[in-house]
Amino acid sequence: MSSQVQSVSFPRATFNMRQALKWLKEHSFKPSKRVDKTATRWRYRLVDPAQFTRFATKELSGDIQFTIGFHDPEPEEQKDPFPSASQSPAPGPPKGGAVPKPPKRSAARGGARGNSWLDHVKAYRAAHVGISYKEALRGASATWKKA
Repeated sequence: MSSQVQSVSFPRATFNMRQALKWLKEHSFKPSKRVDKTATRWRYRLVDPAQFTRFATKELSGDIQFTIGFHDPEPEEQKDPFPSASQSPAPGPPKGGAVPKPPKRSAARGGARGNSWLDHVKAYRAAHVGISYKEALRGASATWKKA
């Protein structure tokens, strides 16, 4: 598990925006241009919060707060929801470079079209045996053409 400072917040009663930016610069932080303003605090984001799985707050002297974001490793059962027949490395793209078309879904399972993105990911995963689910998502995203 790794962590990093996701944001820094300052009490508005003791810091104005200029003072907060000066403090961040003096401490080698590079915030995004967007500042979140609450009733009592200025919050400067350093990293997109979507990159983290959980958070903790650490308070420094002067009421300055760090929001720490944690990157938790994915549990084994979540890493690969489409298990492959073999865990050997992928031999490369299928012949002709085309990803096979996904099977049609019945009306009982989401209509004639179903979830075309999920079907595309499953087909990509089947064509690229041995790659992780995350790699399959990246590859499927690169080949995705919404109908």
